Amino acid sequence: REIKAPMLALAAAQSSYLAQWRDNSAVEDFRRCVPGSTVNVVAGLGHLLHLERPDVVAPLIEEFLDAH
Repeated sequence: REIKAPMLALAAAQSSYLAQWRDNSAVEDFRRCVPGSTVNVVAGLGHLLHLERPDVVAPLIEEFLDAH
């Protein structure tokens, strides 16, 4: 709750972790707990999204960095 810097969290839609997040509404909880955070759920990817599709993940990171 004390993080002041903008934060990007990427979640893979096919990850088992995301299923746990949905059950607990953790994505919205995360957004509320970390002001200025951005949470992107990336469709069609598993837990290691940055290794599976760096061509999809890199532009999301670059866009976030450019905006901040």
